[in-house]
Amino acid sequence: MTASQIIGQPVSFNHQGKRLSGIITDAAKKPNTPVGNIPDFQITIRGKSGKSITTSFVEAHSSVSLM
Repeated sequence: MTASQIIGQPVSFNHQGKRLSGIITDAAKKPNTPVGNIPDFQITIRGKSGKSITTSFVEAHSSVSLM
């Protein structure tokens, strides 16, 4: 998976104890996680309300279905 592949994709993620969803509007490769050496991205997500949040793909337990 690359950053360009996930831009525009629907995503669900954890934020402040809730499971939310939105569309990924921007993504950039981050260094792999220190624990587990997992590939990671910094993603910006726009929700249905129009608000955006920037978070770590891995830390937010994000999930996308690549089409």
